Amino acid sequence: MVKNKFKITNVSMMIKLTNILNEIFPKGAGRKISKALQQGVKPGDVFQDYYKKGVEIAIEKSMGKWRTVSFDLKTMSAHEVGVNNTLEKQKPMKLSSSDKMKIKKIVKDPQESHFINQGDSNMVKKLLRVLR
Repeated sequence: MVKNKFKITNVSMMIKLTNILNEIFPKGAGRKISKALQQGVKPGDVFQDYYKKGVEIAIEKSMGKWRTVSFDLKTMSAHEVGVNNTLEKQKPMKLSSSDKMKIKKIVKDPQESHFINQGDSNMVKKLLRVLR
């Protein structure tokens, strides 16, 4: 009985939130924003790199932070493997198929794959799985 009340309040709270957003933003813009808030960051989402030179790919969430790999696609190299906890504040972008192929070539280079696998020996496998 308590579970049903909790679900109803969650739904009613979400309806109230969308009603408020619809009042603030005209023509359904509130719906788009509420959908974006619901989705959040998923493994495989791509963001612009901190240095604005390449892309950063979210691999997995660990201890509340996202493990990421950053690539510079112009120089064809991986230049940072680490943890990022600010991905929720950034806007995701989409990769073209040619960019995905470049990343796959970078990952298959032995020196680069060794650099990516420093902290986690399966990071290259996780990265290739997420890129699909």
